[in-house]
Amino acid sequence: MNMQLSPGISYCRTPHGFVFLDLRRDRYFQLAPCEGDIFERLLRGEAAEGALQPFVDAEILQRVEGDFACAPAEAKIAPDDIYGLEPVRPSLAVAFETGYHVLCARSAIRAARLETAIVALSRRKAKARWDLGAITGAALRFDANRSSIPVARRCLIDSVALMRMLLARGLAADLIFGVRTGPFAAHCWLQAGDHVLTCAQDEARNFTPILVI
Repeated sequence: MNMQLSPGISYCRTPHGFVFLDLRRDRYFQLAPCEGDIFERLLRGEAAEGALQPFVDAEILQRVEGDFACAPAEAKIAPDDIYGLEPVRPSLAVAFETGYHVLCARSAIRAARLETAIVALSRRKAKARWDLGAITGAALRFDANRSSIPVARRCLIDSVALMRMLLARGLAADLIFGVRTGPFAAHCWLQAGDHVLTCAQDEARNFTPILVI
């Protein structure tokens, strides 16, 4: 019998050890050094079955009959961002569109509903297309109108809002959650092709991807 990550669990390896994201409970946590050693042995295929029971009890891992599946999140951070592109002028129509998606995003990502919101975005993304010119154009329009929306900027709200706006146009982008340690911080952003869409590339590159939607 093999192990795989439980639904809603993802992780990454940082200089300070393994960090996990539990999307179901909207929380990040880091393994203690002794737990990290056991998890490292699991990845090498050397962990004893009994040593993994605490991970199963904590719903980090689950036993399966299929293949071993405990890979960390992987994503290459885009080398540029949209702030070097020619800006666009705000418009009333796009301001209403931006405001609608920001308000919907704020409602959708309340802690008890975060996993549901992310799963829904992932399913819609599977049917969307990659048109990088149209994606960066929409991102520029979103950014030009965002300051007129009376909702405080937050990386998660803005990333989900822009992803919703893109999906409404049949366009795809990657939603990436990242972490850094020493001290701990979490961030998320949207990117497509060579461009980070919702923050500066210099900011995104300071984080290690832990979940990619």
